[in-house]
Amino acid sequence: MQTVTDNRYQKVADASFILGSSVIVLIAAILLISSLLFTAGHALSPSSFWLALAVAAIAAWLMCSRYFPGRRWLALIGILAVLAAIFLLGISVSGKVFDLSWDGQAYHQEAIIQLANGWNPLHDQPLPIASGIWINHYTKGPWISSASLYVLTGHIEQGKVFNILLVVSSFFFCLSALLPYYRQRLLKPLLFSALAACNPVSILQLPTFYIDGQLSSILVISLALLFMIVKTPDVWPALVLLLSVIIAVNIKYTGLAYLLALGLPVMLYLWLVKARLSLKLIASSLAIGLIAGSLFVGFNPYVTNTIRNGNPLYPLAGPGAMDIMTANSPANFHGMNRFEKLFISTFSETADIATPYSTRWKWPFTVSKDELGAFQADTRVAGFGPLFGGAVLLSLILLATAWPLDKKKTVVFTGLGLLITCSALVNPEAWWARYAPQLWLLPVLGAMLGLSMSRKPQKILGLAIALVLMINLFMVAIPYFAQQYIADVFLKKQLVEMRKDPIVLVSFGSDYSNRARLTEAGIRYREVARLDGPGVQTMVSSNTYTEGNKKGKKIFK
Repeated sequence: MQTVTDNRYQKVADASFILGSSVIVLIAAILLISSLLFTAGHALSPSSFWLALAVAAIAAWLMCSRYFPGRRWLALIGILAVLAAIFLLGISVSGKVFDLSWDGQAYHQEAIIQLANGWNPLHDQPLPIASGIWINHYTKGPWISSASLYVLTGHIEQGKVFNILLVVSSFFFCLSALLPYYRQRLLKPLLFSALAACNPVSILQLPTFYIDGQLSSILVISLALLFMIVKTPDVWPALVLLLSVIIAVNIKYTGLAYLLALGLPVMLYLWLVKARLSLKLIASSLAIGLIAGSLFVGFNPYVTNTIRNGNPLYPLAGPGAMDIMTANSPANFHGMNRFEKLFISTFSETADIATPYSTRWKWPFTVSKDELGAFQADTRVAGFGPLFGGAVLLSLILLATAWPLDKKKTVVFTGLGLLITCSALVNPEAWWARYAPQLWLLPVLGAMLGLSMSRKPQKILGLAIALVLMINLFMVAIPYFAQQYIADVFLKKQLVEMRKDPIVLVSFGSDYSNRARLTEAGIRYREVARLDGPGVQTMVSSNTYTEGNKKGKKIFK
């Protein structure tokens, strides 16, 4: 690939970098400002979001001054207009779609509600509630971001906008990283950036408060930034990488492990080739980001878990650790190692199954009707889609045929693939797509390699991989969002009917967070321990039961 000489393409790359970076600055600023408030003994307030927004705007101005010195004001206005449009559209869409996921209703939304209602995780006592084991001890980054917006708007579902923002940000970062290496060819970097950003894990979790999609996006962003710094060492990508590390460490525990697994080999390579400036920038970003992310923003849970429970990763490790995987794994996975489970999951039928059910092998590129209806926010087996295994096979064939033609280029892409695979296998449960979302990038790299080769057979193979991934995404997204739409319509009808009653009896079950949903809908309710009988109905896709319909019958089964 050659460096682009047309200045227009470099400007598009620079604008993309500023757009992606502004999102990262916004989220990191929310976390840092909120952590300052918590440390000072205060709760979240609407000022948290406004201050973070101001910081992001200032950062955008500084970047425009750096990358567009002659037209900084015009560039700033354009950047802010695009970001505002994305944010407002994202808030509108997120606010109109209910989170119907299991974990979203069971504890993610509850955590957001508690933070918005004034809970300070640094100074207040652990929450004595059913879902407290997760809320008290898990990382809180996405909850804090969503709660800061919930405090401001009063609409909890709008907090899902950060899922959209991070997907968009990852797209812009990939575009910024790839554009300088394609001579006046915009289509390829657009295609590869879209494929990398639209990980099925991220797409399936867009209408939910699940956090694996956010981790997927931040890993793509971090890889793009590492690539930029390796190729052209510069302080701005290093600073954004630092902020991305802070965000990643506070999305999930695995964020810390994955970043180390990705960053350390890159640093070793830079040391071997004596690229001292790139090495210094990446090492500083990772070190400062990990320290600030775990000891300041992540004081709860990393430090508090260590003090109270003897391990920073409690309740998943250390004394009294909980086994959350045995019951959540297919029966035939018991006793297998991480390599076996990943291989079987990749080449099995897509299914959201756990013990006592087992996986079923299938021929690559075949798709059954059951697979199309199996996608949820946390689909277990073959969670990247029914054609993902086939795309992986095509990528392996491409590697074998590309090696004799261009060893140098093949070595580079093979090295990247091994880096991503090894980072995923740090997690013994990498078979579950949402636990190792970076594996989606493997066939994306295959498509990039094929379409960069000079020989026609390899180009055709690369194009085939890209087409398979696009078809796979449609197979994943269309049935899933159709189901989501139908369930949303049913739930909205339920809420309308409940609003007609003077009082509604409610047994929340494990989904106590649904009280926010009822309150926002203007429903008067009284909580009871248990409900049964002919007049009881279940709120769509939840464990919440209600009674109060005037006709005394169920609206929906």
